[in-house]
Amino acid sequence: MMLLCPIITLIAAPRCEEVELFFSQLQTLKNKEQWQEIIHIGEKAESLSRIEEDVESEFFIVDQLVSTYFRCGDFSKAYEKGRHLQDLAKIIDRKEYAVDSLYKLSATIRGLASETDNPEEQSRLFTEARGYTEKALMICRSEHPKNLELLAKVLFNAGAAEADDVSGNLQAAISYYDEALLYFSLEASEDYVQRTMIRLGKAYLLLGDLDTASHLINELKKKSLEPRTFMHSLYLEAQLLRTQGKFQEASVIALKGQEIARSLGAKADLKRFEALISSKEAME
Repeated sequence: MMLLCPIITLIAAPRCEEVELFFSQLQTLKNKEQWQEIIHIGEKAESLSRIEEDVESEFFIVDQLVSTYFRCGDFSKAYEKGRHLQDLAKIIDRKEYAVDSLYKLSATIRGLASETDNPEEQSRLFTEARGYTEKALMICRSEHPKNLELLAKVLFNAGAAEADDVSGNLQAAISYYDEALLYFSLEASEDYVQRTMIRLGKAYLLLGDLDTASHLINELKKKSLEPRTFMHSLYLEAQLLRTQGKFQEASVIALKGQEIARSLGAKADLKRFEALISSKEAME
């Protein structure tokens, strides 16, 4: 899980029909969870905006494609788009575009790291991912006034780069998440608050602080969660139950999460639930 949300608001300008179609239909398609359709029309719109040399429209389209490919678990394609996003940000040469491209590229590299079984390659990828978030943080913290929501998104991904790495610094991850949670709360970004709470819960679980992890899960249960966020909360709860030795309860929760992952087309999450369910402990 990561926070990948396009941050750029474009000024209305004449665009070709296919590019205009992308912008006019995007929010409706997102609301309906039609991610493959977003990819379909987005790829067309990207090509046409490039032909028209409309760099800002192309940036926004590629920005959304990074998010969508990542959401669908296609980390290789997300990385490819992330590289292109960074190239476009350099052309536009504005700080908010640079920060956006840096933290999203970091997230795609983190996704690639999750897919490899080679410890050395995984370590290399996480080091690279951290490098990009550090650059993004340096730019964000130097801005006055600060864009708190953008800073929070960078902090979230900086925390994830530590927490997802088996050799990462969990205390540093918690510090990043705590700061991100503060800024998301100030910006009234409720879904981001919830996602950060899930991430914090996982970090505390890895540290063996089951009480704090359990408290965060219970707080999440009081909230109205988006389907994807709810799915991630179920995965955390199943992990906690397993750690507590409640294997049958963990299996029930994991099966529920698996169905949501399947309905959302979330390939990476589906694999995680399948691994959890098929493990010997979860079935006892």
